[in-house]
Amino acid sequence: MHEESPTWRAFTDQGTPDTLGRARLDAIHPDDREHLEETRIQSLNQAKFAILGERLNGKEDLTGGVA
Repeated sequence: MHEESPTWRAFTDQGTPDTLGRARLDAIHPDDREHLEETRIQSLNQAKFAILGERLNGKEDLTGGVA
């Protein structure tokens, strides 16, 4: 992300500094991080978009889906 996302902040409690670089992965469910990273690298190497469906860890111990 390159700018503040009110929806992202409301769910994860991560602001702009947290979403830059790899810190945003802290919001991804631990069981989904490896798959997300593999898919991201493959997508970048092939210059293609990837559709991801990962679980996010919310600020109130909630888990939600994102696609």
